[in-house]
Amino acid sequence: MESILHHCHSREVGRHFGATKTKVLQSGFYWHSLFKDSFNFFANCDRCQRVVNISRKNEMPLTNILEIELFDVWGIDFMGPFPSSCANRFILVVVDYVSKWVEAEAL
Repeated sequence: MESILHHCHSREVGRHFGATKTKVLQSGFYWHSLFKDSFNFFANCDRCQRVVNISRKNEMPLTNILEIELFDVWGIDFMGPFPSSCANRFILVVVDYVSKWVEAEAL
């Protein structure tokens, strides 16, 4: 059985199309476990696994890359009151989340 599968699959007569497209039946051969044996044979064929088309259910969905310019996404925090230092009791912190730019100002 394996030699028939090999000749109908890997030789000039057959091609590497996967388990669903085999030339065994067209060549006139049949046995009771033909479909199970051919599926197992093709599942172990490295070339078939690479050639078989990817179906829609196996594709990963595409997601768009979000384009953000510098200084588009800001974070502003007002901290305090703290004990007075040089007449300053508050700190204003501004962060650009795209470039990770941080500015802090004592107020």
